[in-house]
Amino acid sequence: MEKEMKRQLASLTAVGVLLCFASSSAQIPDEPIKWSLALPSPPNTTTPGGTITLSLNATVDEGWHLYAVSLAPGGPIPTAISVPTGQAFSLSGEISEPTPTSAFDANFNTVLDYHEGKVTFGIPLKVSATSGVGALPARVAVSFQTCNDRFCLPPKQVITTVQVQVVPPKSHGPLT
Repeated sequence: MEKEMKRQLASLTAVGVLLCFASSSAQIPDEPIKWSLALPSPPNTTTPGGTITLSLNATVDEGWHLYAVSLAPGGPIPTAISVPTGQAFSLSGEISEPTPTSAFDANFNTVLDYHEGKVTFGIPLKVSATSGVGALPARVAVSFQTCNDRFCLPPKQVITTVQVQVVPPKSHGPLT
């Protein structure tokens, strides 16, 4: 009888642990960071061989952190932004990042730089001189890790796209 009670208690304990795990994992959002790529306000077009700066926007759910692009080793994965090859656009300068918040992070037992809420990175792009004209897709890849005050999600990569209108260069007419 005592052996049967121990087995039932072990089964109930296992079920309880599973229910607690299922309950806590149900509270993890699928995507605590939403990404979008946007054109600048006028001018929102460019020419073959020209440049344009796009806005890479991140909306971070409350309680979560998006880590800065530069972090000391031994902590979370820093945010890395790149322009994939095989398109009419390439990176044409340094990516701008707003000033991050610096605070102690209990997950890594150190002070880290991160962003919360809404954050916008500036992505300077150059259009290939041989790109042609029309609406061309510009793709930007973001690798990042996000954490809250209790745990971190695995690193992830997202590719976001926006259509950039590439127009013919203005003609200045014949020189006299």
